[in-house]
Amino acid sequence: MYLISIIDYINPKVVVTYIDNHGAFSMLSKHYKKSVFFAIQNGNRTKKELLKTKNTLSNFFCFGKREIDTYKEFGHKVDNFFPVGSIRSDYFLDFMKKGEKKNYTICLITQMNERELNNQKIMENYISIELLLSKYVINEGIIIVIPLRTNTKIEKLYYEKYYGSNAILIDQDDARSTTYQCMYNSEIIISFYSTCGLEAFGWGKKVLFCDFSGTDLYNYFDEGLWLFKENNYSAFKDRMDLIRNMDSDKYWEQVKGYANYLMTRSNSSPSYELIKKSLAHYL
Repeated sequence: MYLISIIDYINPKVVVTYIDNHGAFSMLSKHYKKSVFFAIQNGNRTKKELLKTKNTLSNFFCFGKREIDTYKEFGHKVDNFFPVGSIRSDYFLDFMKKGEKKNYTICLITQMNERELNNQKIMENYISIELLLSKYVINEGIIIVIPLRTNTKIEKLYYEKYYGSNAILIDQDDARSTTYQCMYNSEIIISFYSTCGLEAFGWGKKVLFCDFSGTDLYNYFDEGLWLFKENNYSAFKDRMDLIRNMDSDKYWEQVKGYANYLMTRSNSSPSYELIKKSLAHYL
C-alpha cells in the first residue's frame, strides 16, 4: 500500500523500472490502473529464476523472443512483450569510449560474488571451467583476459591459482563497462550463464557457455556451437579449436538465427531508441 500511495501522489502517466524481476513492481503493474507500467530487462532470466518466482508485467522491453517463449512456458503474466535487446550493452556500443583497441583471444566472464562463493554447486561448475580452460590456454600459449567482478584478494588469488601468468586480471572501474571493454577487445567469450555472455552473443562475438551442472536451470538453450556441457578436456579442446579456427563470418552464419532469438539487435535502431519511441506515445 505504501508504494501505491506514493505512485498515486505523484500521479505519473508512465512508470518505468530497470529492475524487471522485482516483486513490488509486478504488484504495482497488476493492481494500479492509473498509470502505464514498463519494465526494462536488466539481466539473464534463467529457468531456475523463472521457476522460483512469477512476474506480472503490463509492458516488458525484453532481450529477445526467447523471453516471450519462456515467460509463457513458466506461467508468467505479461500483457505486451517488446523484444529490443539490451539497453546497457547498446549504450556501450554506441556511446561509451571504446578506448585503445587491444586484441585478446579469450575473455572469461567472472560471475563470482559472496553468494556464489557459498554455493557449492555453482562453485563446482566454476572450478570445472577453470580446470579445462586453464589447461587449454597454458597448453596453447594463450593469454586470457579476466575482468574481475569484486576486485577482492580472494578473487584475484582464485584466478592466479588456475591461470598464473597466462591471465591478465582487470580491476573493475565500473561494474559493466570494464567487462564490456574486455569483451569488445576479445575474439571468444567464455561464460557460465552471465548476462554479458548473452550480450556478447548479440554483438556477433564467438561465445561459449560452459555448463557442467547436469541441468538446464542455468542455460535453458538449444544445443549448438554456443553451449558446451561435456566435462572432458579432449572434447573441450575440440570445441575451442573449432571455434578459434572458424572464420568470424562463417561462425556468425551458423549462429545468427539463435543469437538474434536470445538477444535482439536492430541494425537501424538501438534498444534505447526503440524504448524512447514506445514511451513517447504515452507522454
